[in-house]
Amino acid sequence: MVVRVENLSKIAEELERQEIINAGALSNTEYAKLLAIYLYKNDLISAKFLWKRIPLATKSALTELEFIWRVGKAMRKRDYPEVYTALRFSWSAEIMPIMQMVEEEIRKNTVILIGKSYSSLALSTLGKYVGYDVQNTKNLATQHGWTFDDTYVFPTPVAEEVQDNRGDFNAFKKLTDSISFLEN
Repeated sequence: MVVRVENLSKIAEELERQEIINAGALSNTEYAKLLAIYLYKNDLISAKFLWKRIPLATKSALTELEFIWRVGKAMRKRDYPEVYTALRFSWSAEIMPIMQMVEEEIRKNTVILIGKSYSSLALSTLGKYVGYDVQNTKNLATQHGWTFDDTYVFPTPVAEEVQDNRGDFNAFKKLTDSISFLEN
């Protein structure tokens, strides 16, 4: 089952709508999907309140739901080793693609923050932050153009996607008109 990032917001909106219409009654899988989507979007407040709304019978009936929340709790604490430990759960076919996206998003954001924050970092520490063993950590460092030796990695800021607004001549025209108006 392929889940696209664009579809996650639509799925979440539909599940939220169903929860309102059905007076808080979603299926176990629907609760799991919605909770996982909140984690992907890093909307930890919504995830927390959803967890509180989920009936106890549903929480105890689906072990997967407990593990999704375990990931969320670790994210809230910024306990990355625990996040990756919880993500190793054997997810169902419906939840697995979303949780893989959660893992990729956490790792991507962590790498960006490390690149901005550290000039050197122990390889083992980086491995804990990204949930990798030493060899995969070295591969990650290589992939981002970071140098490393046997003990340390030397990160540099990771280039983030920047929107190119150079072709937006209407915005430039509006700015020019506004400045002209103010000057006259």
